[in-house]
Amino acid sequence: MKQYWNTDLDYNGSENKEGTLGQLRWLPDGRVFRWIKANGNIAKGEVVAAGTVISPAEDADVDAAAAAGTNLLVANGDFANDDYGPGWFVYIDAGAGAGQLREIDCVVDDNTIRIKGTWDTALDNTSDYIIFSPFYVRKADVSAGDGLIPVGIAQNAISDGNYGWVQVQGIGVALMDGTNGDTLKEGEKCIVSASADGKVEGFSGSTTADEAANTIGHALAGVDADQLVPIWIDLLK
Repeated sequence: MKQYWNTDLDYNGSENKEGTLGQLRWLPDGRVFRWIKANGNIAKGEVVAAGTVISPAEDADVDAAAAAGTNLLVANGDFANDDYGPGWFVYIDAGAGAGQLREIDCVVDDNTIRIKGTWDTALDNTSDYIIFSPFYVRKADVSAGDGLIPVGIAQNAISDGNYGWVQVQGIGVALMDGTNGDTLKEGEKCIVSASADGKVEGFSGSTTADEAANTIGHALAGVDADQLVPIWIDLLK
């Protein structure tokens, strides 16, 4: 069910005021926004990319056994001051129970998290875990390999470690990469810039198949400089 809220879309703060990372907000004018946490400073108009196991929030060892059918993970002192919950995931990447992926329910205490569901296979102190969220985002970087998983465009600055909203559909602005003399034509498809993190460029003959498959939207004005440009954002896929 689509949900309409009177929401502070310019929010840039340390408090997780909205709860589940990744949740969407529909506005009556057709714009859609997604709730995220910033992994690095994000400027207005920059494209943000999904967090992955390559850039996790935690990568450490399990410190106590957890039987199959239970729902806790213990790692001594690892979760002090953390607010992991729905929208965050734990992945057992090595050792006993490797390959299991579970959404986190909550942080129980500094040493323990509770997962949604239970472990199919027991964990022990040979198990290694990674905690990540697709919505713990950083500015898109094609050269790092994560720029081809765009999840939104910031419509205001969001500071490192803070929460905020990024836009996934409807009319908004994006930051054009004009450093190489590129020109963005009205109506042209927009993709993540290959040379400037977080910025957009027009579809060109040098565009790779992967980039073309991850079009961000279409320009609503022509521009040939480093500046904000109105685009129709289309990331609700």
